[in-house]
Amino acid sequence: MQTYDALYNDKLVFSLAGEYIGIDVPSIKGIVDVDEFFPVPMSLPVIKGVINQQGEIIPVIEPALLLGLEVKSGAPFRIVIIKHDDVMLGLSIDVSGMYFLWKEETADENLKPINNGGYFKAIIETGDRRIKLLDLKAVAEGVENIIKAQNKNFPSSTLHS
Repeated sequence: MQTYDALYNDKLVFSLAGEYIGIDVPSIKGIVDVDEFFPVPMSLPVIKGVINQQGEIIPVIEPALLLGLEVKSGAPFRIVIIKHDDVMLGLSIDVSGMYFLWKEETADENLKPINNGGYFKAIIETGDRRIKLLDLKAVAEGVENIIKAQNKNFPSSTLHS
């Protein structure tokens, strides 16, 4: 379970299939615009491909598929590069509907930690929006498990920086 201090920091919020999803800003290592990805042969649809960011190969996932939501296709894409522990991933999101939610806007009564939330660790209620805060550890582990299940010979260190 996350402590309150770990939940109480700035968030990047984006719209995904009509839902608002949040990511802790300290976990974000960059945001880049791309028109295409380098495909990964025989990969599952959740793996969109890879990008080369400053000489580092970063797998890019489709978070909507991982979360069981409707996928919006087309380019361009905005890639939010996240790092959790030693795992680096890119999350492909639509170029519109992204904003920051500052910690001062997240009052105690509006942030509700959740247990067993799958890929989510908290819900933030702010104004007319309900934001689901991603649990990046669960996302990284989920993607790693998908890759391992797809190809037993794929080294897990490929996701690690």
